[in-house]
Amino acid sequence: MAEVTVRTFCETLYCALTRIDAFTPTPEGDIAFDAHVVRAGAAFRHRVHFTRVSDLTVRHDRSNDLGSDEDRLELSVIEVERLLSGWRVWLNPWYLHEIEFRCADISLDDAEVSGTGRWLQDELPARRTV
Repeated sequence: MAEVTVRTFCETLYCALTRIDAFTPTPEGDIAFDAHVVRAGAAFRHRVHFTRVSDLTVRHDRSNDLGSDEDRLELSVIEVERLLSGWRVWLNPWYLHEIEFRCADISLDDAEVSGTGRWLQDELPARRTV
């Protein structure tokens, strides 16, 4: 299976749009959804999958309904951290809500997220020269 870094995962999904109910686990405990991003005028769709999700917490200001903006969520801030037992994921949709959970594995477009450490994406990714 192909691999992507924690940084690449966060940069790729920064400000992506997804369904309002994207973070509802399946009976098996997985979360999977499509994320839509526009970069340089081109639209991209990414498949995101978290396995064996636990400790899911959704917090939001009651005055800010999660059903706003045509029932979509923008992944405005993304933080992913490698733990001994898997991953901790923290998201800040629209800068108004918080979604946090633990999971066993993460994949992006069928590539496994790998590596160690933590990455917080709260601004446009820096342009890299290759």
